[in-house]
Amino acid sequence: MERIENTIARVEKAIVIIAFVVMLISIFLQVCFRALGLPLMGTVDIGLLSICVLTFIGFGLAVYTKDHITIEVMDLLRAPKLRKVVHFLSEILMLTFSIVLITIVYPFFTYIVKSGEKTIELGIPIMLPIGALVIGAGLAIFHAVIQLLLMIRDMRPTEEVR
Repeated sequence: MERIENTIARVEKAIVIIAFVVMLISIFLQVCFRALGLPLMGTVDIGLLSICVLTFIGFGLAVYTKDHITIEVMDLLRAPKLRKVVHFLSEILMLTFSIVLITIVYPFFTYIVKSGEKTIELGIPIMLPIGALVIGAGLAIFHAVIQLLLMIRDMRPTEEVR
């Protein structure tokens, strides 16, 4: 279970890195083209797509790495059991948020797929950035469930070996 999650996280990380590099190049080109008075030549569309992929797939990756927004009070808690309870509750909240997010966004995604909307300049299907949101929320759900299962597994009492 952990191996599968780690493999998926490595793929997420690669996608996020590629999206970040594409976004940086796109923004750099936009600045250069604007400074030279040249047309933007699709850099806005490419930047839009890459920032959506970076943000939403990165959201799923942040749940895996536990780099998402956390309450700083966790660092102040001294009791290990209390820290575990608070961490467990934060994972439940992340799972709940992700389920609500995908419940809201998925109908919009299916509408966009049916409508076939595209960006004006390059004709990139709008379903790609919205799809990144759906996939990111799905990945966040996946990682939160795995983390909860691992926490439950670690909470179980084990028999002492004599």
